[in-house]
Amino acid sequence: MFKHYLLVALLNLRRSPVVTAVNVLTLALGLTSFVTAYAVVAFWGSADRQFAKADRIYVLTTSLSVRSLDFSFHDDPHVPSVMAAYVKTEFPGIEAIARATVMDQQFMVSTGAQSLRLRGAAADAEFLRLFDLPFLEGDAEHALDAPRSVVLTKEYATKLFGTADPLGKSLRLANTVDATVTGVIDAIREPSHMGRSVSATLKFDLLASYDVAQAVRRLEQPPASRPPDAPPPPENWFSTPDITYVLLPADGRLTPAALQAGIATFAERHVPAPMRKFADERFGTMAVTDLLSRQPFDAWIFARSDISLGALLWVLGALVLAVACINYANLATARAQRRAREVGLRKAVGARTGDVMRQYLLEAGLLAGLSTCAALLGLLAVAPVVQNAIGIDVRLETFPRPVFWLFLCALVAVVTLAAGAYPAFVLSRVRPVTAMRVGRLALGPK
Repeated sequence: MFKHYLLVALLNLRRSPVVTAVNVLTLALGLTSFVTAYAVVAFWGSADRQFAKADRIYVLTTSLSVRSLDFSFHDDPHVPSVMAAYVKTEFPGIEAIARATVMDQQFMVSTGAQSLRLRGAAADAEFLRLFDLPFLEGDAEHALDAPRSVVLTKEYATKLFGTADPLGKSLRLANTVDATVTGVIDAIREPSHMGRSVSATLKFDLLASYDVAQAVRRLEQPPASRPPDAPPPPENWFSTPDITYVLLPADGRLTPAALQAGIATFAERHVPAPMRKFADERFGTMAVTDLLSRQPFDAWIFARSDISLGALLWVLGALVLAVACINYANLATARAQRRAREVGLRKAVGARTGDVMRQYLLEAGLLAGLSTCAALLGLLAVAPVVQNAIGIDVRLETFPRPVFWLFLCALVAVVTLAAGAYPAFVLSRVRPVTAMRVGRLALGPK
């Protein structure tokens, strides 16, 4: 019986090549949109899972609302530099805490004979104990322990030193600070918030010890002259240059909920009262695995809604796919008017309603399968465009992943039902006598 259904379906598709091509194209466009949205959201969702301690690493966040202005942002993964020391003291159960900061996306670096601009960042020494970076040379855990230390990516180590061993070599940073190369790492595996996507918050080609960032800041913003006996300047709680990572203990003596509860009241204990009168500042936590999916503009665009950019992509992809399914159902129903006599004849010789429905669902399934193959080719075509535009390789979360193929099979089944159920239902209800009397019928409600 299945062979008969298949032969009839192929014959009908062959009889209407133009309609078949239109259906395949529209369904392929809808599937390409939906699968691309899936790949992007999956890319964000699997971020930083390659790091062994990722499930225990959390990032401190800032929410700020200026009382006299209509200005606010929420859950930004940057906090004041002074915060790390207080958090470490107040939460002795924390296993490790580390700050990282982006110094410049066009950071000047020179060796004397060679100079170039690259992405420069700095981090506390503990940073390397939190993240097991792909070290090729140097001590993977202690490369930033010494002041004025620098870790380079392999790409920029080669650009600066050629084939020579870069370890121990001197660099001039920002034309003012001298530092020593203590490590070389390979490219960080994607997806990661240290990767190359647009939403990556800590892109770097050079990672320096944190004192380098402090030295560069002092040079860029020299302090105003102060009398020798003047009290120290107040702590700046509104400047938020650092990403601060917290490593929770493996034994669970400090849970994410307990950390969040303590951090929620942190501002009341430490932000000076005059600053609190000027603005409402609150702190929170975020899992590091959620950091990549937290887009830089999420805090501005979606601050007052429950929707995220990932959810918006899902909705848009589903909307395009739904339109494609409706288009197929409309065309199939219109074509069904020409096939009423065929259905009537089949029913006259003994075909039941279920047989007719299975026949037309099989045709819809064949078209969905052809459209899926076309959509995969479309995905390969748009992958370089997406990667160049936003730094996300959609192929990473699709073709190599078994779960993607399961998702795709389920998607084909859903599309088959969504696109083919109504035409199959309409044709299965045709009465044999009426169908044999006329070749075309008015099917379905207006």
